[in-house]
Amino acid sequence: MKIILLLGVLCLVTYWPAFDNQFISDDYVLLERVESWRADPFYLFSIPPEHFRMTTYAAFLSLKAVFGYHSGAFYAMAVLLHFLNTLLLWKLVGRSTGNSTVALLSAVFFASFQDPQEAVCGWPP
Repeated sequence: MKIILLLGVLCLVTYWPAFDNQFISDDYVLLERVESWRADPFYLFSIPPEHFRMTTYAAFLSLKAVFGYHSGAFYAMAVLLHFLNTLLLWKLVGRSTGNSTVALLSAVFFASFQDPQEAVCGWPP
């Protein structure tokens, strides 16, 4: 439980500054396109290669439906997803190597490494 709490705090502290940000430029494009996608499920196939980002569009559509245009909620969900991925990495490395120290160090590094931000800010914002 202490490790889970540690990893959660690391994720939160590392990405805390993101909560002060608004949407970035391509987020507005995605937010607008989800409305077109909602009206026409084949819309993304008309904009190559956007159909490869369908999960991103689905996440934006869901988050927008629940939270509207509140970017903090989008960032909170992204940080939560990053935290869950950190826990999965911790377990995967632990089971793969049988070394709890390597597993913890891997998870700590993943939780707190900020570059590239695509790990967190790619989904959703």
